[in-house]
This record gives sequence, C-alpha cells and structure tokens, in this order.
Amino acid sequence: MTNNYHISGYMISLREQLRKLRIELLFLLNQWYVLKSVVYPEVKHKYRNIFGDLILELDEKKITANQMNTRVRDIIHSLNSHRKISKSYVVNTYNMSFKSSEINVISDDFDLFDAVSKEFSANSKYDCTVNNEYETAQLYRQIVKKVHPDLNGENETFNKYWNNILDSYQTSNLTRLRLFHKLICEEIPDNFIDNKIEENFLKMEIREFEKSIRMEKLILSRVKAEEPFCYEGLLDDNNWIKYKRNMLAKEIKLTDQVIERNKSLLKNILDKHQDYVTS
Repeated sequence: MTNNYHISGYMISLREQLRKLRIELLFLLNQWYVLKSVVYPEVKHKYRNIFGDLILELDEKKITANQMNTRVRDIIHSLNSHRKISKSYVVNTYNMSFKSSEINVISDDFDLFDAVSKEFSANSKYDCTVNNEYETAQLYRQIVKKVHPDLNGENETFNKYWNNILDSYQTSNLTRLRLFHKLICEEIPDNFIDNKIEENFLKMEIREFEKSIRMEKLILSRVKAEEPFCYEGLLDDNNWIKYKRNMLAKEIKLTDQVIERNKSLLKNILDKHQDYVTS
C-alpha cells in the first residue's frame, strides 16, 4: 500500500513538472512573437531614424571600397605580369560608386527573426523523412482543427496563440509549428499499462521539453544580441547616440581613405604606365 502510494505521488510530481515545462515553453514561444511583432518594429524604426543616414552612407562607401580593392588588385597584377589594361576599365574603376542594394539591419526586407530561425534550423540535427512543405501544411491543418473557433468555438488557446501560430505557418517556420503541434495536439495519456511505462514516457517528455526550452532561450538570446536589438536600452540616451554617430562617421572617413588611396593608385597608373594602358 505504501509503495503504491509512493509511486502514485512520484507520477504526480513528474506530471506536474511536465505541466510547468509546457507552460514555460508556451511563454517562450509567445515572447518570441511579441518581440518580433511589437518590440522589434519599434526598435528598428527608432534606430533607423537616428542612424539610418550614416548606415546607408557607410554601406554604399564600403561596397565601393571593396569593389575598387578587387579591381585595383587585378590591375596591379596585370601590370606586374606585363599585360595590357583597358584605359576605360581603369577610368571606370576610378569613377565607380554604388548605391546600397544590400539588405542591412535597417532595410525593410531584412527580417532578423527569420534569419536567426534559418541559422538554427540549418544547424539542427533533426532529420525529417517527409517533405518540409508537406509537413508544414499537415501540422498547420491539425492545429487549426484543434483550436480554430469555426471548428471548436471560442477558446483561450486560440485567443492567446493564434497569431503566433499563423505567423509560424506563413513564414514556414517548421520548428515552431512542431512545438505548437506538440503542445496543443499531443495530449499526455491518463492511463498506462504499468507504472514503469508511464515513468519512462513522462521522463522522456520532460527531457524533450527541457531541450526545447534551452533552444528557445538560446534563440531569444541570439536575437537580442543582434543589431539593432542590442541597442534597445540606449536609444533614448543622447550621449550614447552622439558617441555612436561619431563612431559611424569615423568609419565612413576611414572608408573614404581607402577609396582615395585606390584613386591615387589608379591615377598613378594612368600617368606613369601608359605603355600598358590601351585606349
């Protein structure tokens, strides 16, 4: 009798531990969505208003400097190899400049959350034997059947998590859909054949949820460490803003120096190596 009571109490404690882990994981999934849909757009907008002009200028100058570096190396290599160089190529290199077409942290096309998700998915050891698009659609349909008010009436799960679920589906975030499916559609059985099977099942579930929670915390930390999120607490600090703008201005100046150094080399080539420069 005492032994059965002890086993029953142990199973209850395992189930309670699992219940708390499920709540924690749902909280982390929701935290991700709030950061993505509410906090991040505000931070990005503020960051762009404060530093956007300098960031765009720096990006354009860096692209120009990098392209010039590559071309100047090619030109110098040709000279050292006693090969002829087109004058128009040298002149075009001297005059080159680029408008930024790259996706950067302030671009509307840049999605930090999508980038981080793909990074972690690429490093995942999870080996899915079915097509990802098919699995995404299947998981989504099963979740809809479970929570959508048209099928189940008004319910707390729909009200709390539907936008999050929909976002995961629309962005093809299979990892998050799997987690939502596990939390919403996969229920813990009330009865097992024997206590040992129940214990092993509960322990396995606990390990899986602990692993998922660690991963979600890691992903959230990664997002918060990225620009502009990492500056969120500083965007109202005028002293820091002044410091940051000065740093960007200095970086622009250094990049300008690279461009001018390349132009000086190209001018020297046009003036002193005319034998190797063809019209």
